[in-house]
Amino acid sequence: MRQTRAAYGGPTIRVAKGVSFRMGGASARSESHEEIKVIDQGSLILTNKRMVFIGSKRTTNIDLKKIMAITAYSDGIESQRENKQKAEYFTGTNKNNLTFTVNGRQRNMPINGVILKALIEGTIRQL
Repeated sequence: MRQTRAAYGGPTIRVAKGVSFRMGGASARSESHEEIKVIDQGSLILTNKRMVFIGSKRTTNIDLKKIMAITAYSDGIESQRENKQKAEYFTGTNKNNLTFTVNGRQRNMPINGVILKALIEGTIRQL
């Protein structure tokens, strides 16, 4: 994200009605910063070989062997992979639940970034 700020300093001299001259100086300063922006909404699917995001605007296919790092967040993950300069963020996972059974009792747990990271890293170890 880039943000530009401008400033002017100096007097304005009026010569005639509707005609004026500005004397002085102007300066501009531009700053940029990283910002996560929602690009698309869809489904994140984890298989035994890849992670696939299917959205309304685009589809992303990530080979699990190419994932170099995963960072967990409370509502999703950040994925860094080979041959890709920018990290990819998958957020909003905490709006879904993981349902599993332990000792005959069914449990529900929101899918936060820590759980999703563990699922992905466990699948990568099995490759």
